[in-house]
Amino acid sequence: MVNAGDGTEVPQSDVDAGQVLERVLQLIDDTASIDQITAERVSAALGAQVRHTSDRDFGYGARLTSEWMYRVDFRGNPRLGPVLVFRIFNPDGSNDGSLSEVSQLDYDQFAARLQSSGFTQTPQYGEHGRLMGSSFTRDGLTVEVSVRGESEQNPTRLCVQTVQVR
Repeated sequence: MVNAGDGTEVPQSDVDAGQVLERVLQLIDDTASIDQITAERVSAALGAQVRHTSDRDFGYGARLTSEWMYRVDFRGNPRLGPVLVFRIFNPDGSNDGSLSEVSQLDYDQFAARLQSSGFTQTPQYGEHGRLMGSSFTRDGLTVEVSVRGESEQNPTRLCVQTVQVR
């Protein structure tokens, strides 16, 4: 185990970021409604035991590299509705580093997989026409994907940074 930067011990992932994203995609593909997301299904998809943080909420995180980790959290918010959130982040709070080590499955591949699973894509653009991410919908299930350029040297290769399933 390694330290998450906030004093919390975090296990080292036994798979790379691409494999984790593949598992998240498979979970999404096998899900018709956010109501089907359970701790048991997320644990089975990730191959790791999630921890409950409340009656409705659970999550799991692991270190991917010396610089990056991932976290999957389910929040059963009764007011805003339930959401499953996957994110890749730097635990020291600085998300400026290169994502090259954790971008085995890039945004284009991720988006293509969602579309082949029957999702319709709506791109979301920011300043100067820059793609910020996309919203994907299929029969009442929405997947919102936020992206970021891989690195300063390769800013046009987009990497998945956050996935929200509602």
